[in-house]
Amino acid sequence: MATYCNKCTTANCLECNNNNECGKCIDNFELSGTPPICTSKSGACGDGYYGEAGNCQKCSVNGCKRCSDGETCDMCSEIMNLEFNKKKCSNDCPTGYFADNQKCLKCDDKCNKCQALDKENVIMNVLITTLKKMIYATNAKTIT
Repeated sequence: MATYCNKCTTANCLECNNNNECGKCIDNFELSGTPPICTSKSGACGDGYYGEAGNCQKCSVNGCKRCSDGETCDMCSEIMNLEFNKKKCSNDCPTGYFADNQKCLKCDDKCNKCQALDKENVIMNVLITTLKKMIYATNAKTIT
């Protein structure tokens, strides 16, 4: 009696059963679906790539560090900001938006230009407000 071996046809599969269904995937891939296929684990593809149909594909968004599909960026590289529509990474945010934690966030509707209130900006705003009050109080005393 002769024994024949069939090649496993599931991409990225390490072991198949007698029905040619995958039972175990190679490293960084996991079984999913029926019939089982091997899909890349979340984050297994590395910077600038995403998992699709069991393979790592390059993000189409320039400067993207992590994307959920070819056209949607979730995080830009360290020096870039993710624009509001998640379709572009840029050095500067567009008019009406400000950079905060590598994301472009919308300014208040009354503002054309704004910035994130980090510790230094909060202190500066308090100092400016205090100075304005002192100038106003001084002017009020001079007038009376």
